[in-house]
Amino acid sequence: FRQLDARLDLVNVQAKVDMATLMVDANPPAARQAIGEALNLNPSYVPAHVLLAQLALDDGKRDEAKESLQKALSINPNSLEARSIDAAIAFLEDRKDDFDAKVADILRINPRYADVYRLAAEVSSHNYHYIEAADFAKRAVAIDPDNPQANAALGLQLLRTGDEPGARV
Repeated sequence: FRQLDARLDLVNVQAKVDMATLMVDANPPAARQAIGEALNLNPSYVPAHVLLAQLALDDGKRDEAKESLQKALSINPNSLEARSIDAAIAFLEDRKDDFDAKVADILRINPRYADVYRLAAEVSSHNYHYIEAADFAKRAVAIDPDNPQANAALGLQLLRTGDEPGARV
């Protein structure tokens, strides 16, 4: 029964984080509550820490975001998503060399990980860096042209920069 309970807790944790992901835009307080419940069940669940970091970034709380990312990376130093958001923060803080080095490290682990640039585009656009966000989204599509999230990000960022014909493509 303990193994079954452990598996159910894992499914429950994942379900809570998935639900929080769906609620991020519509109800951030409820999303935070769901993440808190997930972390109470499993304090080592990296996706919960990463989502918490994204919420903190959306609220302009970079230090809080960095703290959540450090927790995620202390659990799994190879979390590409956590590393990508950490790189995006370096971009926001005008640490271009640090950003470039972090991206290069991520792409050494997985050369086809387009999300490194897609996430940079997302973080950049949430901080009103629309031109840079469009550039990052283009880089994501260049790495993986068949990635639907990268293509959607590119279309959205091109719309934000006023390139409606490019966004349609």
